[in-house]
Amino acid sequence: MKIHGRKLVALLLAAAVLLNLTACGKRENAPNDKMEKNLFHPAPVYQTVEIAVPVDAGILWGSCTNGNTMYFCISSKSGEGNHITLCRTDFESGETVVLKGYQPTAASEENSSYTIEGVSLAPDGSLWCLERQVTFHYDLPEAFNKTLGEKSDYITGHEVFYILQQLDGGTGEVLKEMDISEVIQALGAESLNDWALDGKGNIYLCLSSCIAVLDNNGQKIFTLDAITPDRFADGSAGGTLVILPDGMVAALTIGADGKNRELHGIDPDARKWDHVVYPLSDGVSQIYAGSGDYLFYYMENESLFGWNSGENAGQKLISWGSAALNATSVSCFSLREDDTIIVLTQGYTSGDIYSGYVRLSRLLPSDVMEDGRTVLVYGTIGQGGYLTYRIDQFNESNDQYYIEIRDYAEGLYDKWNEEHDTVIQTAETRARVDIVAGQAPDILDGSLLSLQSLAALGGLEDLWPYIDNDPDLGRDALMDHVLECMEMNGRLYQVCSGFYLVSAIACANLVGERTNWTLDDALKIYDKMPDGSIIVNTYGADPAQETLLALLKSNDRFVDWSNGTCQFDSNEFISLLELCGRLRDYPSHQYTDDGGEALREGRQLFEPVTIGLPFGRYEDSAMLSALTRSEARCGGPGALMDYGSQVIGKYGLSGTHCWVFGDLAAMDRTGTIGTVKDVGYAKYVGFPTESSSGSYFVTEQPVAMSVTCKNKEGAWAFIRNLLLPGGNAIVENAFGDSYSYMPSLPINKCDFDTMITNAMEPEWCRDKKNKNDVDAGFLLDENGQKIELPVNMFQIGSPVTMTVLQMALTQEQYDLFMDLYGATDRVESSDNTIEMIVKEITGPFFAGDRSAAETAKLIQGRVQLYLGEQR
Repeated sequence: MKIHGRKLVALLLAAAVLLNLTACGKRENAPNDKMEKNLFHPAPVYQTVEIAVPVDAGILWGSCTNGNTMYFCISSKSGEGNHITLCRTDFESGETVVLKGYQPTAASEENSSYTIEGVSLAPDGSLWCLERQVTFHYDLPEAFNKTLGEKSDYITGHEVFYILQQLDGGTGEVLKEMDISEVIQALGAESLNDWALDGKGNIYLCLSSCIAVLDNNGQKIFTLDAITPDRFADGSAGGTLVILPDGMVAALTIGADGKNRELHGIDPDARKWDHVVYPLSDGVSQIYAGSGDYLFYYMENESLFGWNSGENAGQKLISWGSAALNATSVSCFSLREDDTIIVLTQGYTSGDIYSGYVRLSRLLPSDVMEDGRTVLVYGTIGQGGYLTYRIDQFNESNDQYYIEIRDYAEGLYDKWNEEHDTVIQTAETRARVDIVAGQAPDILDGSLLSLQSLAALGGLEDLWPYIDNDPDLGRDALMDHVLECMEMNGRLYQVCSGFYLVSAIACANLVGERTNWTLDDALKIYDKMPDGSIIVNTYGADPAQETLLALLKSNDRFVDWSNGTCQFDSNEFISLLELCGRLRDYPSHQYTDDGGEALREGRQLFEPVTIGLPFGRYEDSAMLSALTRSEARCGGPGALMDYGSQVIGKYGLSGTHCWVFGDLAAMDRTGTIGTVKDVGYAKYVGFPTESSSGSYFVTEQPVAMSVTCKNKEGAWAFIRNLLLPGGNAIVENAFGDSYSYMPSLPINKCDFDTMITNAMEPEWCRDKKNKNDVDAGFLLDENGQKIELPVNMFQIGSPVTMTVLQMALTQEQYDLFMDLYGATDRVESSDNTIEMIVKEITGPFFAGDRSAAETAKLIQGRVQLYLGEQR
């Protein structure tokens, strides 16, 4: 039964919270259960509606907002001087009024200059204003004519005064006033970078080299050494000091090396930096007070980011360009619960800073660009080159639709390597929050987003009808067996542009006639192998756990997404644990490049192999390369036909015949050089499993369409391009020349057949001795037969054990692949949350502190709870 609308939202509500709370135990920074209510949901583009302001010509001297009300101060020309106007906008009514009770401190035009260092709202809601006045002293000659002379030439000194005022938020009248000039002067400063008040009435001043904290009477309490960025712009609500939701003030600091920017909380009671620290990138110079579940906002790369209270990173909220705004013009803003934005901007006429204008606008979410194209959102985690290329290609050629990328990992990339699992989990949580709020992307990237639960709940569109009804497609036009393996209950919720096949090989001498094996088979064989034998080569520091997680990718039978059940307490999973448990005594990084010697001699159980990834950029050899390597590893030098001496040496071939021979001349000749005689040395038994082939497909650029997609015709216009001829091709530029290659085996059958035809076409040696000789035709052997030229080469083993030359694909090799292709019955299936549960619970098992059965029972309980909460 397909689920729509609010029912889908209700069913997914628990899933949004579950990722961080139920499945993996509540983390310190886990999102709270109200996340979905308070977070802002960005739109693809925004339409601007201006809000009238009483004074629009002038320069902003200060702005601030509490999310419901905005205050801003405008300085405009009035005769020979300036006129200061304090305005207040109520967001509910949309009305902007002048607070006529505000009267700036009188300043003599003859000897003083006057500015406002901003307006600010304290945590208790009180409104504050800081005035700065500079009084100059002159020594003017008696005959000085002010209409002709420059008074500044006769300045002998000056005094700077800072007056902090509490204002009535309704009228602008001064309620309290204190002169903090002497404190600032005593600190050795004449200018301020920023200022703020905390929830206890303390005053914070950001000076050139320190943060000074004053009491509510303006007396210094303490200072903290700090390097802070220069303030970005006068009049902006952003700065280097910000008030956090709990009333604490935090400062944006810079490390001594000019890097390592952090937002660092200040503890006024302990008179020191607080333990609260938020790491930020070097491009951040402005911090803004947060709202809802965002602790604070900041600008970076022309975009606005919000620091979610449930995460430990910033999340991109809006690119100001989507509202046709320059980030440098934005002074103050408020993100509303209806996903509109109130924004205050400062502009200038022809670059003249004295001819400024102020605009207050409401940004309305929209799906239509100025040129009339409908915007569709592509939700993903990470933006790879393939994705960017395909979307750019679509946007450049389509006049009806435009694809915008919504990257849920935005702001998390500095933690991608060190905290990869947490980054993925956070990004997935962001995606689910959007889905719960009815803001699901139109198109979803299945590369890293776990879409199984969403598909099981009816949240994704069945794509078979689109394929069947497309005049240029149909199932016969595709490698439909891969797509059938992607089905859920007969429905196709994802498609892909290409695929490759992952299997496991073992030496034929070890496994005999087997073409697949059970976990029990693998255990029995391994137990009979010599002491010190390995199960599989591993690269990481935790080989047992890494092997388990790798094997789980081919064993999605442990999870039934359709019914929301799992079988981690089954005998099969317990056997899988016991097999991987044999690796607990492995040393870290247990990997040896012995040219397959351990495989051939029965000291290694199996070796993973990937079929379909190109060797470099040579996609025609994508299938052949993996097959040839596997046969050579398992057969060793005895499996190679001597090409080195019998062909290269005999006919004096050089680098002019093929690039590969030039490399061979400089290679260690102690190894064997040759081509594989035949197939059959390696057995593609797959990974040990209780059923199926033990092999699985990995999809290239899998995509899905949400059932709430705003324009399904437009979404299909993009998705179908991945399935059409050329849909798996990537165009790159090398040395000024563009070229196309396939990143995997294409899903389009015409492309696949063409690739196979090209791969089966032999290349032949030409009869020439050096690059200056005229080509005299094909080089023939003593029997008058053409001599086949290798299309590629690779080395196996280090130091060189074998140099394997790769010839054209043979019919026998092609048949071997197609048999394996037909026997493969599943697609790689992984879920980040389940993997994290498995990692957490199997730790004690691999340490020898818990049995396999106990471990399986614990995993079963946690995963079943996770699955149940999503239904």
